Amino acid sequence: MPTEHRTDIFQKVQKMGGLTSAALTATCTHLVTPVVGSGKYHAAKENGIKVVLPGWVDEIYRLGMMTDQDYSDDAKLATKFATPIFAGVSVSVSQASQPQRLEIKTLMMEYGGEYGDDFTRAIANPTGNKYAAAGVWMVPIVRSQWMYGSVKKVLEAYFAFLPFRYCLDYGKYLLEGLKVPGTLVKSKGTSR
Repeated sequence: MPTEHRTDIFQKVQKMGGLTSAALTATCTHLVTPVVGSGKYHAAKENGIKVVLPGWVDEIYRLGMMTDQDYSDDAKLATKFATPIFAGVSVSVSQASQPQRLEIKTLMMEYGGEYGDDFTRAIANPTGNKYAAAGVWMVPIVRSQWMYGSVKKVLEAYFAFLPFRYCLDYGKYLLEGLKVPGTLVKSKGTSR
């Protein structure tokens, strides 16, 4: 998230009497992020911390200014602004049938991700041009079970009436022999 946007969020939270931290700590109640997959994201998931889009802060600030009430515990707002499970993720598929490609594209887009040639994850078999390009660009190549498992977890949470859904850690779904890239993954201006 750009520094200016983070500063704006911090200032709004502080004006409402909340505490802010660049680090994820035991006292954090929410992680504000427009993308999934970072170490903070997975730590928040493991600790039951709500993960919300920056728009959540804007909305509770706006409502708070109008009514002088605290909306930070409003479950409906937190659910409405929950960070989609594939936010900031773009996949491309290699060596898959047309129906498989369409299904992956549909699921990615339905759950906040993108599908195309500018990708942050590749769902691939160990052959083909995209597989080779992903290796050169140090883009993680994951098994499709990562995406399907994430969607399954969302549906399980939904039917259990749990308000928050999380993306699975793609590092556990890398194709055999591949490691998570050292520092940079080709993405929309973010490092992961």
